[in-house]
Amino acid sequence: TFGRVSRYGCMTLSWSMDKVGPIARGLEDCALILDAIHGADQLDATVKSLPFTWPCPANVRTLRVGYFEDDPDSVAAADVLKRIGVQLVPVQLPDALPVWAVATMLDVEAATVFDDWTRKKITQDLNEWPDIFRAAEFVSAVDYLRAARIRSQLMVQMSELFDRIDCFVGNQGLPHTNLTGHPAVVVPHGYEVRNERTVPTSITFTGNLYQEDVLLQLADHYQRELNLSIRYPELDRFLAEQKSQQEDSATPAAEGSVQEAD
Repeated sequence: TFGRVSRYGCMTLSWSMDKVGPIARGLEDCALILDAIHGADQLDATVKSLPFTWPCPANVRTLRVGYFEDDPDSVAAADVLKRIGVQLVPVQLPDALPVWAVATMLDVEAATVFDDWTRKKITQDLNEWPDIFRAAEFVSAVDYLRAARIRSQLMVQMSELFDRIDCFVGNQGLPHTNLTGHPAVVVPHGYEVRNERTVPTSITFTGNLYQEDVLLQLADHYQRELNLSIRYPELDRFLAEQKSQQEDSATPAAEGSVQEAD
């Protein structure tokens, strides 16, 4: 949740949207880390000290979980949750407001943070962000404030959605929760083959404000019921391949040999 963990010492991107949370190899580790880092530290004025209880004592069978009928991943996750006994509720995210247009606020705030670097061309050609920063310099104050008003309306609509549910499952919520500050947890969902490599897929659980303990409990039950065989990256093999490539590129061509390019 926005305001759950202090952002002191972190690189700023958007003052009104930035959130900090743990990344770990397991959900239990994420919960333990969050338990250690949440709460006010007097260094970030946006942070509140509100309860976080882990393990969460709530009965998972009483939870109302929203899912998206037009999203195959969400439906598949709902099938797993049904076996747990949660109350499934078909939902749709608020779509009457131009959510992506409100993302202009993020661009403007980020452009302000990196204004000095942009003017000095320090970020030139690094990635696509410098172009976003330059374009955001031309957003008017009127447009920014209009976006802020729309954002406030979206917060009300999301609050009304969470009057009906405790959380929802699906990967559709990022544009909304960036603007409303709701918490999310991302867990492994399966595997698929891309470019002849087997890669993991994920599913996102999004919860109500300051209800991370309930959210983590649901995700924990989901993972246990899914019983997915967790695979870890073959880092030793990857590093060996990288080292070999570096050595090959550093080896000079044999004297008198002919180098041809395709």
